[in-house]
Amino acid sequence: MEPFLLTGHVLAGILFLGPMAVTTSLFPRLAAVVADAATERDGERSAAPAQLLHRITRKHGVLTPAAPVIGLALAGAQDRRSEVQIVAAMDLTAAAGGLAALRTMPGQQESLQTPVDSARLTWRTRILALAPVIGGLFTLVNVRRRGHR
Repeated sequence: MEPFLLTGHVLAGILFLGPMAVTTSLFPRLAAVVADAATERDGERSAAPAQLLHRITRKHGVLTPAAPVIGLALAGAQDRRSEVQIVAAMDLTAAAGGLAALRTMPGQQESLQTPVDSARLTWRTRILALAPVIGGLFTLVNVRRRGHR
């Protein structure tokens, strides 16, 4: 059972978390393109790439909790749920997931609905800039976990 859970945990992280982290990181740059596209008349710029990134972020974000859930089941199967590194990994994962769900995804949606010119990107840019924090938290989970086996 443990090899199955470990494989599921790793695959969920790669297939769901990885794309969400990448699209979340790429979105802020394209938010300015969306803003400029609203004022472009020749049609060279398009909001479609930013909309695609938001869709990927949203859909993969729904599936991403599979990785920590399977990881928690694996920790239970190995009787390691109370170890400090497991508890820290779960806390960091919850923080990153909370930032993504409560700040980044709504910020992306608002940026797509009400674009402003790229010179005046306001608090939305700061919220969207949380992407590196989210990626850093998930990286810290993996580095922390690998260093204490």
